[in-house]
Amino acid sequence: MTAAGAAATWSNTTSQDSDIESALSDYNSDQALITDDMNIDMAVTSAVQLDVKPEALNYPQMEVGQRKINSERDFTSLNLQNTGSEYIDSIWASASTPENDPFRQGVSGASGDSDSLTDAHDAGNFMQIRPQNASGSLDNAINSDVTGYHFLNRKEFSIGAKLKNGDDSTAGNWDQVPDFINANPGNNDMHFIDFANTNGLSSGQNPETIDTATLTESANYTNTQPAEVHVGTFRVADRDYYYALLLQSEGQSYGGELRVADASYKDKVDAGDITEPGNSKVAYHDGDTFGVYDFTDEGAPNEPVRWRAYEVSQLGSSSLGVVSGLDLRANPDSLNFPDTESYTTGLNRTYDVVVNATTGNRAELTRTRFNVAPESVANVGSGNDLANAGVAANTEYILKTGTSSEMLQPAESIAIDTGIEVPRGVVQGQVNQGTLTIAMTTDNSQTPGSSAEEYIHTNQ
Repeated sequence: MTAAGAAATWSNTTSQDSDIESALSDYNSDQALITDDMNIDMAVTSAVQLDVKPEALNYPQMEVGQRKINSERDFTSLNLQNTGSEYIDSIWASASTPENDPFRQGVSGASGDSDSLTDAHDAGNFMQIRPQNASGSLDNAINSDVTGYHFLNRKEFSIGAKLKNGDDSTAGNWDQVPDFINANPGNNDMHFIDFANTNGLSSGQNPETIDTATLTESANYTNTQPAEVHVGTFRVADRDYYYALLLQSEGQSYGGELRVADASYKDKVDAGDITEPGNSKVAYHDGDTFGVYDFTDEGAPNEPVRWRAYEVSQLGSSSLGVVSGLDLRANPDSLNFPDTESYTTGLNRTYDVVVNATTGNRAELTRTRFNVAPESVANVGSGNDLANAGVAANTEYILKTGTSSEMLQPAESIAIDTGIEVPRGVVQGQVNQGTLTIAMTTDNSQTPGSSAEEYIHTNQ
């Protein structure tokens, strides 16, 4: 038997095949060929499945201050395929985070003893992703801030907290806060900014660009001092952005402000918005730069204010706070990522930050871009989706649509680029294994044929 258009002959014949061919050769073409048809009915049941490959990512020989996209087996992305039968209308991702502050503990992870693992690093806390334009809302250039590499949910812990009455005996590790950091709520030199003043400072601005004289007497500030101040660091590759978190009430995560080293400080100096008398044109701290260290209203004596202020809003009716649009920039020279943007002060990466200061003597600040429900948000219950909270302007789903043609249909795939970033000060050794989780929802009402099974049952 020869295949049409082929040069080879099928040779695996049997005696039964020969009998059939012989019978067909005796067939009289003048006689009618009688056939009968039968129906074949079937229906596919509802199944929600997502296949994520590869199943694991390994990044050996990482250096502090380094970012890398190639895993040990040269994987640079995840492939997400809809292997179920329903249309997927939303996708987001999350990564595991450490239970306690792993810095200054001397334990990297699996190399430590079992009692110390709760104080160790978690590989999930170093994970970054970049969606490949999965959603219509992410159709900007692949290397833009909107679609660039971001930490999935990077959790940072405050080093220590100081109360208005000067008591820091119950504030954890305040003795480990560098002595040069000035953020004392008891000295009458820190007052809340009046963000409600339409002629004053807006969230995310540097006070120096609004009023360079008698800041504490200007309309930018209220007469209210913070009840509690947390101090810590946002880590970005080989840069450290010191911050001071001002809270109106002890243990309350919202109703305050976040003062952070201004990532755009050099741009403002170059534009003439700020007069810099010294040689430092940046506010971050690295191996060559001291960075901002004074978070009082007027900043360090005889120096411009180098911090930027963000309002901490309440997340719905929960106990959490949210900072929208935190601007942090990385050093392009330390990157292994294929970003093509060029900034004088690095690559612009904007985050929303979830503030949780209800855990005792520390504050946990989790920055995210593509995780709409980080752990602290998920723990306060449903209905606190960051993308729809109204106070987190930058958090987005990897995929979110109500249009069936834009949903991830059965057998379709999307890719998510992956990478890892290790900040400075991480102890050597094997880090605790982390977990990256892909979450999704489906919309069965948009899936064609969703009622087919019932139709067959009732119409056979």
